[in-house]
Amino acid sequence: GLLHQGFTEPLHLMRTLLRKRFGDLSLRVLEGDQNMDARRASVTDFKINDQVHFLLASSRVGGEGLTLTEANHVIFFNEWWNPSSNDQARDRVVRVGQKKGVLVYTFVCRQTIEEMLLNILRHKRATFDDVVNTLAEPASANDPNAASIKAELRQSLLQHSQ
Repeated sequence: GLLHQGFTEPLHLMRTLLRKRFGDLSLRVLEGDQNMDARRASVTDFKINDQVHFLLASSRVGGEGLTLTEANHVIFFNEWWNPSSNDQARDRVVRVGQKKGVLVYTFVCRQTIEEMLLNILRHKRATFDDVVNTLAEPASANDPNAASIKAELRQSLLQHSQ
């Protein structure tokens, strides 16, 4: 539908640009409408075929159960509005077994709603991190219940953020 096209159109534009510049064999694409066999084949090609330099995926598909330690660059275009989905997509590359330094790029159009929302999400993430860090501080000796309350709240926040 229209909503799906809105989120994958940048992916298709990037695919066209990369194919023109580097050739058809240089990339594979992961999309939600592909069956699992097609996705596996694309990932395998990316991992073992020296000619395949790019694996394009939507954040939603790229964040689902992949391990891509063969990659060392993550580039976000048209990010998903849920920061956890983007974190999961990035974490497919930043995993145990990764031997390379990983660079993460986020492209945002200036003076757009996207830029405003990104700033709001950054502020929310910083606030969340501040709360979790505060909860991690040792409890005051004056309040013996504070430690257990902080621990419960910290655990609850961490579970809901994932």
